[in-house]
Amino acid sequence: MKAVRVLAVISLVAVFLGGILMCGSRVWGENAGVSAKPDILILVNAQMKNANWVSITYPNVVKHSQAQMHLSTLVAETGWRVTNTTITDESVMSSGKDPMTSVQFMTPQVIDPAANILPVEPVIKAYKDYANIQLIYIVPQNARLRAMGSYENKYVTITFNGSPGTYRYGIHVKNPSFQSLNLPTPGLSGEAGTVGGQNTVARVAAAVLIVLLAIGIAILAFMFTNRAIAGRGGTKSG
Repeated sequence: MKAVRVLAVISLVAVFLGGILMCGSRVWGENAGVSAKPDILILVNAQMKNANWVSITYPNVVKHSQAQMHLSTLVAETGWRVTNTTITDESVMSSGKDPMTSVQFMTPQVIDPAANILPVEPVIKAYKDYANIQLIYIVPQNARLRAMGSYENKYVTITFNGSPGTYRYGIHVKNPSFQSLNLPTPGLSGEAGTVGGQNTVARVAAAVLIVLLAIGIAILAFMFTNRAIAGRGGTKSG
């Protein structure tokens, strides 16, 4: 029951945050260097040891077989061990209008401890048929990771904005015909070209994201500890 409760909370928080970020503000997009309304949003919470969760939100309803195909490619590219997968069609509106397909799963390890690199290219390769990808990693604030900075070649334009605990990538796929991007090996966070060059609005946006995540989890955890969990529709595996 505990695992089901946690997954239900994760699912609702992911849909809530996905809806907020998908709707996006013009301020976020223009000042933080990412697409205001991405074609797909990948949110990775890597704060918990051996209990990380990932949410992929589409801007509308897609076939679950299509979402599963993307997920299978992501798993193959990243090597992540995925459990407790859910694929649902939810709406952030009380009216139920404009539902979006969302995929959530848990994985014990997001970052390879040997390389200590945030996976960027594997995610792009899995979702390269979408022109605008927004990829967000939430990690411990004191983490010393190797994180890609902004980069451009003939296939993609990657715009990076980061602050302690949050790494955000706005990725524009110009040509999806690539097999490999051969992205440069990133340096440790805090070095030139990684966490830096952000403006005040980008910092505020990161802070808002973290606060929303914390509030959403707290509220939903309270709700689910005080009432029985109703059966949820959707496809489940793992």
